[in-house]
Amino acid sequence: MNRTVGLILLFLFLGFGAWFALKKTSQSASSSSISWDRDFKIENTEGITKIFLADKRGKTAILEKQDDGWWTIDGGRRANPFIHKNMLEVVSKMEYQYLLGKAEEENVIKRMATSGIKVELYDKNDKNVSTFYVGPNSRNHEGTYFMKEGSEHPQIMNIPGFVGDLRPRFEIAKERWWDKTVIGEDPKKIQRVRVFYPKQKSASFEIEKMNGEWTAKPLDPLVPPFKAAPNAELIETYLENFSSRIAEGIRNGHPSEEEITKQIPFAEVTTQVIDGPEKTISFYPIYPELRDDASVLQASSEVERMWAKETGGDYYTTQLRVFSPIFRSYKSFY
Repeated sequence: MNRTVGLILLFLFLGFGAWFALKKTSQSASSSSISWDRDFKIENTEGITKIFLADKRGKTAILEKQDDGWWTIDGGRRANPFIHKNMLEVVSKMEYQYLLGKAEEENVIKRMATSGIKVELYDKNDKNVSTFYVGPNSRNHEGTYFMKEGSEHPQIMNIPGFVGDLRPRFEIAKERWWDKTVIGEDPKKIQRVRVFYPKQKSASFEIEKMNGEWTAKPLDPLVPPFKAAPNAELIETYLENFSSRIAEGIRNGHPSEEEITKQIPFAEVTTQVIDGPEKTISFYPIYPELRDDASVLQASSEVERMWAKETGGDYYTTQLRVFSPIFRSYKSFY
């Protein structure tokens, strides 16, 4: 009897040991087989210098970091800095949410096959550091579907503290990606600034650095120049306003462009940096719609936005409050 009981206990022990060993092995294998395709995060994205994107409609784009720190689109135009920053924020912060059920996984794979966005990340040596696909947002809006290249298992990923869809950050929209900087010069490299007001010539001026000293002169021949030298500190403070002036949007090809640019502008602003070409921007007020008996003065006082046209370049909409710091007069520097 004791022997029988002992054999039963032995078999139970051996059976449990075998089950435990198999379960542990299975869990280990399962864990190792899926851990890599949940591992999207690259905490330090400073080394990423190129992002290639391609969607199922045949659209592609390459965002690439240049030596001056700016990112360009397809080797051409500068990109809005928020574009690559928003993408890399996802890469550096996204976390796995939960395991998908079989039915949901199969459905997501079908959707990604027709609408997925491929994303390839490269370092400065043009070495691929990650490739994945971005799918749609989840039904409960708790995350967005991502899938590693080579995997058959999409994952729900999200940024901690963020509620919403991550996919729009990767959708290819080159014109919306364009940098909207109208004026963006290093104040210390500015050689000359000319601001001409066609309808108020007496306020027009030009400041220029000559032999290390700032000079200022009126552009209206009826305005006598000051005999004293301009206040260099006032000029240098003024030039800080030229470091970053951003437009609301780029409106190239807008129906108004041809008509507006034939009008007399409110101001023409010309800048030139050391050893660089001149750049001229013309500003045209966007007058609000007022009643028929409203005065010209009232219309002018209610202007909040302006068209802006770079000579030989882009056509923008801008906000007056953003650009008003550059609209000074000759007397401002004395």
